[in-house]
Amino acid sequence: MTSRENGLHVIITQFMLTDDEATVPGAFEVYDEVARTFTAEELPYVGFKNTGHPPSALRRLGRRIVGDGRKLVIEVAGGHESAEREAAGLAVELGAALLIGGVHTTTVREILRGTGIGYYPAVGDLTTEPGRLHGTVDGIVRQAREVGALPDVNGVALHGYRYAGDPDALLHAIAQVDGLRVVNVGSVDSAQRIEELRINEFWAFTIGGAVLDHTLPAGRTLAQQLRWVLAVTH
Repeated sequence: MTSRENGLHVIITQFMLTDDEATVPGAFEVYDEVARTFTAEELPYVGFKNTGHPPSALRRLGRRIVGDGRKLVIEVAGGHESAEREAAGLAVELGAALLIGGVHTTTVREILRGTGIGYYPAVGDLTTEPGRLHGTVDGIVRQAREVGALPDVNGVALHGYRYAGDPDALLHAIAQVDGLRVVNVGSVDSAQRIEELRINEFWAFTIGGAVLDHTLPAGRTLAQQLRWVLAVTH
């Protein structure tokens, strides 16, 4: 389930070209800077959401990322089954490494079956309040256990720091589910939060807006922000 380096759990950084629930308008320019600054070995996982650009533009962006030898991550935004179907089809077309988010697991699993694409559906109630996770800790953990056990599902996506209840309690509780890989989605904006995810042995986390908005305690360039994240995670 986990990997370790010098006795410490190694958590994977997935850099997303996203902010405010969509792929950012300047995604191509941001990725140009990423490609100039970081090798695929330094920053292997890069991705975007299925919103914010026309599908043709997302295809071009995805081909660039994959062509550079990186592992493409596609995050599903929007709760409609048709959007999830299209995102899954795009992931297959582009040879993405991961598809995260969404709730229509039956539809998506059928599309991804046999492709080798890692699938991490979202758990918890994300519809009551846009941008916030609702539900009881026990209910979210129970759902995570059930979803994570489905065939062709590799783990779950958790909006842990967007939880309307006690995020610490939720992170700790979901970490107790045996053998479950968890990707924390969004709102990672400090070394403390990265360390909390590491302690709870989350497999990975996404980060986008915090880097692009220069929220992190590093220099004001994209390279400085991302180098800070990579230094904290290793």
